[in-house]
Amino acid sequence: MKALQETETLTFTISKLFNHKLLTPISSYVNWKLDNEHWDDYNELYHVTKLILLLQKDPEVWFDTHNIVKNNTIVGVLLIVGGKVSKLENKYEIDNEEQSLLLKYFHLVEKGKGIGTHWIKNVIIPHYKNQGFNRIYVNSSHEKSFSFYQKFGKLVTTYEQISDNLIYKRNGECFKIDI
Repeated sequence: MKALQETETLTFTISKLFNHKLLTPISSYVNWKLDNEHWDDYNELYHVTKLILLLQKDPEVWFDTHNIVKNNTIVGVLLIVGGKVSKLENKYEIDNEEQSLLLKYFHLVEKGKGIGTHWIKNVIIPHYKNQGFNRIYVNSSHEKSFSFYQKFGKLVTTYEQISDNLIYKRNGECFKIDI
């Protein structure tokens, strides 16, 4: 892991080498849903693991794992995917694929404290802008996150998907963030 930014209490890191322990905030979220009776029949940890296995086998795509570390504990995770990203996305057309990225599986253990906004605005966007990228696409089926992504970008399309065991219909929104 390499530090991209440090504050008094948080370290924002990037890792090119993947390790499953970097996903612990996603595991925490899945457990929170179970413990608090918010189960929505969607296991994010299963889906991110499946995505990573797919990405690792495809030489035309790459991904970076970003984390937030607080007191030696990983409290945030998000993946940035680059390369031939249009082969991973069928809900909308990717503009200038070589300058476009996908943001996947953004999870924070502590929500509502401005950490996510700071991370996207002051760490993620500048890091990839400095590398010549000019847009990030993100999809979410978590309704509470829609207003968060609207702060950074514009709505591209909406979608529906069925939950893992075909129990619920999940509504989603897709955003394009110009950087």
